[in-house]
Amino acid sequence: MARSERTCKTNRDIDIRYRSQADFSDVHFELYNRYLESRHQEGGMAEHTQDQMEQFLGCSWGETELIEGWLDDQLVMVAVTDRTPNALSALYTFFDPQLHKRSLGTFGILCQLERCTQLGLPWLYLGYWIENCHKMSYKQAFKPLELLNEGEWDFLDDTWLLNEPGF
Repeated sequence: MARSERTCKTNRDIDIRYRSQADFSDVHFELYNRYLESRHQEGGMAEHTQDQMEQFLGCSWGETELIEGWLDDQLVMVAVTDRTPNALSALYTFFDPQLHKRSLGTFGILCQLERCTQLGLPWLYLGYWIENCHKMSYKQAFKPLELLNEGEWDFLDDTWLLNEPGF
């Protein structure tokens, strides 16, 4: 069974809801802080105010949607997603760090892909990628993968990745 199938099966009990970024609330902020404390203790992200969270995750140029995952009455995942005319763009996903075995980050991307299908959009942009950053390496698991390189879109395959410095 493929990883995405396992992840969907594991999380079939999660209820997906869609909200506007304007609906950021205390429950989002609490989950966001728990996630940052668990995943980003080093660096400047660990201590945010709610206003800082909303500025970081908000979008003034377009429409931002929160794809929420609820387990019973508890918010366990939020995939912050920007909408462009022909695509969704994965801005940031945060989730309950105690549920790490559920692969909620991957599940968030799968929910964004499903949302693209629902909206009739052909693309999901996984966002900024730093080649040698371990925390961003998950993006390589989603195929086909394209990279905007000097204004041109190039398909990436495992051969390209293995030949690049740092891999």
